Amino acid sequence: MISTLPQFNYEGVAYHLHSSTDADDIALYRFFNTETGTHFYTAVQAERDNVINTLSQYTYEGIVGYVDIA
Repeated sequence: MISTLPQFNYEGVAYHLHSSTDADDIALYRFFNTETGTHFYTAVQAERDNVINTLSQYTYEGIVGYVDIA
């Protein structure tokens, strides 16, 4: 996939997700862009809902893990 997106540079692992939640975590939601073959992630519920309701090229894939609240 990296070879098909030359405008991006691979910089390594940025974060490791938690597979289960605790009191200080929030869900991370993932979408698949059917036009580009890439993924979009958000931890904001309102943004998740907006993408689901307005951007038809994105397929919602659900919660992929949990992240610390910043």
